[in-house]
Amino acid sequence: MTTLLTTVPQVASIQVVAGEQDLFLTVMVADLRALSEWIRNDLSRVDGVRGIRTKIVTRIYGESVRWRLGSLSPKQQHVLSPYVPDTGTMTRPPREDEQRLMTALAPDGRRSAVELAEQIGISAPTVRKRLDRLVSEGILSVRCEVAHVLNGWPVTATIWARVPAKSLDTVGRDLVEYPEVRVCCGVTGRSNLVLTVWLRHVGDLQAFETRLEREQPELAVVEREVTLETVKRLGALLDTGGRRVGTVPIEP
Repeated sequence: MTTLLTTVPQVASIQVVAGEQDLFLTVMVADLRALSEWIRNDLSRVDGVRGIRTKIVTRIYGESVRWRLGSLSPKQQHVLSPYVPDTGTMTRPPREDEQRLMTALAPDGRRSAVELAEQIGISAPTVRKRLDRLVSEGILSVRCEVAHVLNGWPVTATIWARVPAKSLDTVGRDLVEYPEVRVCCGVTGRSNLVLTVWLRHVGDLQAFETRLEREQPELAVVEREVTLETVKRLGALLDTGGRRVGTVPIEP
């Protein structure tokens, strides 16, 4: 079942988790209707699927494009700052011509404008202009992902929490400053906040939760899951060491 889901372009990420469910999927689609149709017509018919719980992201407070390993100097970070969009600035889906460009770029983000132009049949200057526009509008993000199993943060955990609605924005913005937090989103459901965190040891999860509840008294942890394996991350297929072994471009 996991192998089948890796080939689906709408499934951006797949984690095998230890928790109340076995798989945690991050799915990107055009709208709520498309999500409903995909769940009803595709996911629910996959052999082995026994139950589905769906949550909708309502707000992104921080995503992994802003996470830092701490390896770059302030000067190096400044050089890269134009390529780091403000979180949540995307206001439209990519057009068809932009999607073709993003799909061509997906297997190797270091491809030159000339290579991309040859593949999709437009000029290199046009490629550069479109890429600049996509980055500035927050539709395309530039990042350097690392094999987390090898970088000193080998444990991934997902924390589902409940925060009063009036405090959700404040707490969400505070949490993205924690060095362990890779992703922080507001979501629908009884748990209205989800965190993806990277930890050095499994035992650090309890200490991290204790810190959260001490420093964020309005936050209550509802559920937590430890990732046993990340099979796919933002379209990149990973081996057990976290190295990319293939790509399935995301096509929402």
